[in-house]
Amino acid sequence: MGYLLGFDLGTSSCKAVILDESLKIIASAGHEYPTFMVSSGGAEQPSSQWWESFCVSVKECIAKAGISASWIDAVGIDTMSSVVLPVNKSGKALRNGLLWMDRRAKSQSEAVERIAGPRLFDITCNKADPSDIAPKILWIKENEPDIYRQTWKFFHANGYLVYMLTGVHSQDDTENGLSLLADTKTGKWSDELIRDFGIEKDKLPDIYKSTDIAGRVSARAAAACGLVQGTPVIAGAMDVVASALGTGAIHEGDLYVAGGTVIALGLVRDSPEAHPLFHTHNHIRPGAYLSVAAVDFGGGTMRWFRNTLGLKDYKKIDEMAALAPPGNDGLIFLPYMVGQRCPLYNDNTTGVVFGMKPSHNMNSLTRMFMEGTAYAMRNIMELFRGSGTVPVNAIMTGGVSNSPVWSQIVSDVLELPIEVPDCRDVACVGIAAAAGVAVGMFNNFEDALIGKIRRKKYTPNEDTFKVYQRGFDIFKKVLEKNLSLYDYAG
Repeated sequence: MGYLLGFDLGTSSCKAVILDESLKIIASAGHEYPTFMVSSGGAEQPSSQWWESFCVSVKECIAKAGISASWIDAVGIDTMSSVVLPVNKSGKALRNGLLWMDRRAKSQSEAVERIAGPRLFDITCNKADPSDIAPKILWIKENEPDIYRQTWKFFHANGYLVYMLTGVHSQDDTENGLSLLADTKTGKWSDELIRDFGIEKDKLPDIYKSTDIAGRVSARAAAACGLVQGTPVIAGAMDVVASALGTGAIHEGDLYVAGGTVIALGLVRDSPEAHPLFHTHNHIRPGAYLSVAAVDFGGGTMRWFRNTLGLKDYKKIDEMAALAPPGNDGLIFLPYMVGQRCPLYNDNTTGVVFGMKPSHNMNSLTRMFMEGTAYAMRNIMELFRGSGTVPVNAIMTGGVSNSPVWSQIVSDVLELPIEVPDCRDVACVGIAAAAGVAVGMFNNFEDALIGKIRRKKYTPNEDTFKVYQRGFDIFKKVLEKNLSLYDYAG
């Protein structure tokens, strides 16, 4: 019997999972950690936090599984997207990692668009945003020149963890699009863009396909994390792509929702049909792509609200939301609290409450956050439909799917059946399946996943949908009015 280790490093927490050859989870362990918000829109985490969380979680997971670490055939790691971490030749981080929600590189993002012009979209299938890798590298170059000069490699988060495990520098190809430095279609660095942006190519790690074995666990890493020296480690993927694979969304037209800190909607395509309002990523499945747009602090909003109320879990949140009526008597929330990438591409956005009345109470506010994120998801769905693809259902995972009330709201607002896998750790399942394919445990992804994903289904209530149709119309008007105010206030 062989086993696989899947590790998911999210924005607010991580999870290590050990799975058997049927992708059944044998054990799991996870930890939460903080994000440090700094002035002028910065958001950072120390890389030591990632490595320590990995080591602690993996050791705990192996102990819970009651297996020998030598039985683990391969390791797969997925992480949050668009992280930039500069390290020196000794592998020491020179500063905290800049997270996807870091918005400080606005002028550098504008410069990237200006310098490359239409070529940027033609090559990367994406437009520039301050969260992307190239603008953040340029921000470091301009604002922290000593750090830029000392940098040996700019790592993504999973590239750093792969390096700590194996000593190999890598970037997986699912990050190509948002690097703004690679050709999404060929899977290689774009010498043209790298030269024009003034970034030294030798500071960038080698690009690997997600399922490539980047290296093997070193003796030093084995002693730190409890794995066995020589265990294969694949290059990995960004979390939303691993989640797509873990839900079984691998064919043209499949739609999935990764409802974590970021609520990302992804549509599988067989060709890189780039759209200026979507992100375009390479799928882990060879030859497939993902069109992705997101509510960038959708799930994060509810975590913020939970912490503000001083609650330790979400059970009370669900109970409160269930006591408020659908539509909330016209109470509307724009859930764009930290700046927004696609589809709004506006780093000045903030949360907005509209329609508050004396009759509203704490239950109303709780449901307001759920409905607001669902309206924002509906806004993305309208864009997907406008691009020519009409999904007939969606697979949803993450913290949002843990809430029956929130899941039903999403189904009613989108007017779509929502399927929720019985396994919540789909990113870990997806990246573990990729590792299994890499070492020959599975012949292909269909072989790895078919028949292994059972789902609970939520179906839309037509009467409730009519209420939410009215709410969505108001949401769109409030959003339209505030877009100009965001720019004015910013």
